[in-house]
Amino acid sequence: MKKYKLNVIHDGIKHTDKFSSDNSILECIESMMLPISSSCRRGRCKACKVVVKSKIHNGLGVNYILPCITHLSDDIEVEILPKPIIIKKTHRTVTINPIY
Repeated sequence: MKKYKLNVIHDGIKHTDKFSSDNSILECIESMMLPISSSCRRGRCKACKVVVKSKIHNGLGVNYILPCITHLSDDIEVEILPKPIIIKKTHRTVTINPIY
């Protein structure tokens, strides 16, 4: 089976490995021992969303994918998004998302 190159940028460092299309990209990233958020593993919660750095032809006009429901079909480079900063106060929770 053909293997595709997966480049993952985490904290500014590029990690590279080759994988077949058998596993989801999320499973590939986890096998590289990189920290990535995930919850439902079915694309509903969007916790695992990553930014696509390479050119892709998905026709959606978006620059991100949900790796839990995406399989490799070509070489790709993605960047793991930083986790949002959560500030807890006594009567409410404020979430601050990084700006891109």
